[in-house]
Order: sequence, then structure tokens, then C-alpha cells
Amino acid sequence: GDNTDTMLGSFSGTAVPALLNSTSHQLYLHFYSDISVSAAGFHLEYKTVGLSSCPEPLIPSNGVKLGDRYLVNDVVSFQCEPGYTLQGHSHISCMPGTVRRWNFPPPLCIAQCGGTAEEMEGVILSPGFPGNYPSNSDCTWRVSLPVSFGAHIQFLNFSTEANHDFIEIRNGPFDTSTVIGRFSGHELPPSLLTTSHETTVYFHSDHSQNKPGFKFEYQAYELQECLDPEPFANGVVSGAGYNVGQSISFECLPGYQLVGQAILTCQHGTNRNWDYLFPRCEGRG
Repeated sequence: GDNTDTMLGSFSGTAVPALLNSTSHQLYLHFYSDISVSAAGFHLEYKTVGLSSCPEPLIPSNGVKLGDRYLVNDVVSFQCEPGYTLQGHSHISCMPGTVRRWNFPPPLCIAQCGGTAEEMEGVILSPGFPGNYPSNSDCTWRVSLPVSFGAHIQFLNFSTEANHDFIEIRNGPFDTSTVIGRFSGHELPPSLLTTSHETTVYFHSDHSQNKPGFKFEYQAYELQECLDPEPFANGVVSGAGYNVGQSISFECLPGYQLVGQAILTCQHGTNRNWDYLFPRCEGRG
């Protein structure tokens, strides 16, 4: 035969070899004896085994299957859609043997209660989504991005029991971090921009009335500072910094009058802008 033939086994001595299964419709048997001692030789029996394929594996809901060959030793792999966690085995293979079966059952794709997301974009789902979330849930997700990035959050689905079941989004990693959105009911929440590289998402459900919950996407965006107000002619600027949420105040030197707003705050948003134009100091004519 050519080089593609697989050696199933080579045997000598007196021990009876184990059962062999070939997976081809042709089988070569090569017997070799040298010039010395003769022995009783061998007696073997064969019976045909259908080279059928393994049954088509079930595709997990909210998942995809990769690979469409189901013969012996073929491997099929599975992946979950964004936001879902794979439970079970991501790869299964079709086993040799007289009965065709996979070595593991196909996995499941589960929307879990809480977790950590560290990719630059991702999806977060309420537990059990798109089915109803369970009662008495307290789930926390943390979105951890590289420093100097915030998360741009956009809701795709939203349905909770009004007032009783809610989602909270906090601008930071702690339970005490500022809440920038708390949503309940059926109205799709507006998109949000967090201004910390760590975002906390908390979901609570009570003992009754379960609904499908939520699905949102987040994308990292670069945090910039607002424009530097210096130099401020004929006046003084005071304030800690030019990041989101920080305020600065303007004061004129004696003999000058402030025209415009005295206090400016750096606004949330993908572009960093102060909430008012810079004021100026005019001389009293």
C-alpha cells in the first residue's frame, strides 16, 4: 500500500492480540517468518463493522458548531455567542468501536449570574437570557478595561418587573462607586458612558414576576481630558484637574471683570468638552 495506510498492530510470540477495529474498507495482513524455528502460526476471524458516522450532534442554543464530519476520530468543536459561557466540553470526537458515539455530550451555552469582562468589547446578559431570569438574584459583573478607557454601554433588550427588579451601573469598581444609571420596567435605557476603566453592573430580582431581563453591549473608548484653560489672560484658574466630572473656577485680577461663566465642569461623552465656553477678563474701561 501507499504511505497513507495506518499500522493497526504488529504481533509476535504466543500472547493472543487484543480485538482490533479497522476504519477502512480495505485491510492488509502481512505475515513474515524467518529461516529458524517454526511455530503453529495463527488463526484469526474477522467480521465486518459498518463504518457509519456518529449521530449529528445537537447545536447548543446560543451557540455554534464548527466541523461537519462525523466519522471515526473526527472532532467537532463548539463556541458560544458573546455573553454566554460554555458549560461542558468545547471539543468532542467520534469514537472507534462497534457502536458509533461521541466521547462527550454536546456542551451548553449559559447566561450566568455575574462575571468579569476584560475584552475591549463584549455583551452582558441577565442570568438565563433570553429565558426569564430566576427569582431572588443578586448578580454583579465587572467590566475591567485598560486604564484611560471608559465603557460605552448600549442596551439591546430590557424587560424587568417595574420597581422590584432593577439593574444598576456604577462608575467604578466598588459598591460605593457613583451610580450613573438605575433602570427598571420595560423602557429601553439610554446609552451610557462610564468614565472609569472599571465599571460595576449589579442586577437584583425579588421573589416574584420574572421577565426576560436585559442584554447590552459595551465598547471601550479612550478617555481624554477637557481642553486646558491656560493661559487665562488677566486672571487665575483654580481646580484639581481637567478630567470628566471635575470643575474649575475662574477669577479675574483686580481691575478686570469676568465675562461668561465662573465655574466650568468637564462633561461626560465620547468627546471631552467643558459645559460652557471659557470666560474672559475685560478691563473696566
